[in-house]
Amino acid sequence: MVKWYNSASNLAPTRYQVEFLAFTFSSSINPVSVAIFQGNKAEYDIYVNKIRGKSKLVSLSLSGLPPGANYVFDKISGYPSFLSKLTITTSLQTPPGDYRILIKVKSEDKTEVLEAYLTVKEAIIAKITELRMFLIDNYFSFCKIFPGNCELVTNKDIVNQLTTEAQLTHIISAHSRYFDKRTIYLEDLPSVTLYVDEDDLALLILKIKNLGIPHKFQLRIKLGVSDIKPLDIFLDEQDERTVLLLIKLSSLTAKQPFKLEASLWKEGETEKPLYKVEKYLLVKSS
Repeated sequence: MVKWYNSASNLAPTRYQVEFLAFTFSSSINPVSVAIFQGNKAEYDIYVNKIRGKSKLVSLSLSGLPPGANYVFDKISGYPSFLSKLTITTSLQTPPGDYRILIKVKSEDKTEVLEAYLTVKEAIIAKITELRMFLIDNYFSFCKIFPGNCELVTNKDIVNQLTTEAQLTHIISAHSRYFDKRTIYLEDLPSVTLYVDEDDLALLILKIKNLGIPHKFQLRIKLGVSDIKPLDIFLDEQDERTVLLLIKLSSLTAKQPFKLEASLWKEGETEKPLYKVEKYLLVKSS
């Protein structure tokens, strides 16, 4: 309470009441939810605004961090009003999933808790979206399609070549006279019996799509007990590539079905593939 008198007059004393308002603040976060791939960063803006009173120190802290991740506030404390940017950095070891992050905003008189949500998605993921085979009647005719590569095609060798869908369409349409009419969509059949001549070839066509972050993948093909030299393929995010594999079928002629296995692997991975397709083929002489 404060008294004030007007000494220049005979007025009665005037009484004033002064209130000292307590400090208080509000806080908010934007965005509330972020989705990222493993190994990427999520950023949130935290706003701390003074409502009234003389500003006091407000500090920030965090709980609920995903495993294999770390965080940093660019401003971990301050006198409102202020903005702090929270950055959460995940790693490839951070398990995919949904996480609830709690940010405590605290002064000596008041505490608020903000909720944020983080979705971590599998970072390195790709799949074989299509598996087709064209039979080719004559090895020497096919040399006109892949000049310079045919000398590599022997009983044990396979030519690997990356191509685009447009190039593949051109190859098949422009050189259709070299292809047998038997086109096999392997994804539709549990097993396939091929009747071939001694110089017949098969053009195996695989489409691979990257559903995660840019990464180098390894395509491994196994025919029966034979492993074909792996093919390394770098794919950008949402990139799709077509792979051609040329097989000389006479080397695979057998009375028992053999397994065709196509698998995609993370670079350096040896235990478990990202994606695998298996088909059984039986090759017989016509």
